[in-house]
Amino acid sequence: MFGVPQGSGLGPLVFSKYFAPLEEVTRGHNLDCMMYADDTQLYIRTKPGEDLFTSLAKLELCIKDVITWCKSNALVCNPGKTEVVHFTSRFAASEPVPIVSVNGTLVIPVNSACSLGVVLCSYVNNVCKSASLGYP
Repeated sequence: MFGVPQGSGLGPLVFSKYFAPLEEVTRGHNLDCMMYADDTQLYIRTKPGEDLFTSLAKLELCIKDVITWCKSNALVCNPGKTEVVHFTSRFAASEPVPIVSVNGTLVIPVNSACSLGVVLCSYVNNVCKSASLGYP
């Protein structure tokens, strides 16, 4: 009765227009995001010396607002599909990322995540080094 048929050429465009205001929610928290269809990724950067726990609290508050926005727009978030990956330079000391709370669900950080078919690994520095040296 309402909406755009799944698999239509217009579907992704209509959904993207419907979902576009979510980017303003994340920017209101000074976070970066990337959206593709119904997949949203939030990024938070910390500089050496910044408190990781303060940054994660900011991330959790943003996630709470994202969930609120979704509910008010008849969308459902699935915390079970949420992943947290910590990328860092091997040259910089960093503390491990603790468990993150997403709408009452605890998310344990993982070493890798798949994004649009590309596996992103927390050990990306080793991969880049090997690639630049020509190792298989």
